[in-house]
Amino acid sequence: MIIKLKIIKKFSLFSLLIFLILTLTGCNRTSVEQDGSKKLSSYKFKINDFKKMDEILAKQEYNYATDIYKYYIAVIVYDSKNATVNEYEIDNKTITNINIPKNKYLILSFPANRTIEYTWDIKNDISNGILNFDSKSWITPSTKSIEKDVTGTNYDRQNFYFSHLKEGTQKLIMRYEHKKGLVNDYFESIININIK
Repeated sequence: MIIKLKIIKKFSLFSLLIFLILTLTGCNRTSVEQDGSKKLSSYKFKINDFKKMDEILAKQEYNYATDIYKYYIAVIVYDSKNATVNEYEIDNKTITNINIPKNKYLILSFPANRTIEYTWDIKNDISNGILNFDSKSWITPSTKSIEKDVTGTNYDRQNFYFSHLKEGTQKLIMRYEHKKGLVNDYFESIININIK
């Protein structure tokens, strides 16, 4: 009986040590492939006029996270009246790799709460000739499938439009930060766009 207790204590101590090591080293960046477990949903829709993309995107349904260190982004690939939407979970200080076919338009749609003056920005130079940043916009999606009139909630989204220039990998450092202060309070994630 005493031997069993000693073995259990050693096992518990060993398990605790492993847990602490994993917790302390968990601050490093991790990589999530496009087909990994962080992909949430995928669907397609038709659009006849690309100029109405924001209007159409505002009618789509999106997933929203309740964790402040996690966001669900929508990656929209557009080509000749067809659009494909894939949603991914991104975490603070992670790397997400997303594969995009060549000769397509790309829209990245992020949840953003402008009522608390937070906005998404690209924090690195992207002038390597792979993607061209065209514009960004704000949309307010329909909230028919989510809770309405809850104090402090906001389901706006910020869309970033890109056109393809050539094959390769474009690194995007995306930061969600306060517009007027709180410089140390931000969410940052790296998205590698692989154009093939």
